[in-house]
Amino acid sequence: MSVVLTFRLPSLPRAELVRFVPAADGITVHGRLVAGAGGAGSAGVGRAHAVRRRDGVVVPAEVAWRGEAFTLRVPLGAMAGAGAGQWVWDFQVGPHPLGRWLSDVRDPSAAYPTPFRVFALPGGELVRAHAHFTAAGAFAVTCWDITAVTEESS
Repeated sequence: MSVVLTFRLPSLPRAELVRFVPAADGITVHGRLVAGAGGAGSAGVGRAHAVRRRDGVVVPAEVAWRGEAFTLRVPLGAMAGAGAGQWVWDFQVGPHPLGRWLSDVRDPSAAYPTPFRVFALPGGELVRAHAHFTAAGAFAVTCWDITAVTEESS
């Protein structure tokens, strides 16, 4: 007689991106917390922020909660204004990285290609941004303030 023991490892808490919506003046992200990640009332989870890969500069992001579902407004103006040049930003909801993790897609960056877009922000700035998934599934935005570049070429 053989005995087979089976057990299930718990999934890590995470911020799962459901969809992101580019509009004329910015990008809105819809997502949810999964695997016991808590909700808006959990310690530290109610906040969201963008983190620049190059040096770890942090920019807070507006987030609205509905239970464990959230809507996040990507802070393009603050991200582009955080320094000259084009930089890649990752996102966190509380301590959890934001991405498309619960999927059987091997390379989300190849499966879900997205274009670069130009956004006209309320203050008159023009920002070139690329909202995309990394090969591992993380959500990232590459952005660059092109206001001065477009004024010089006019």
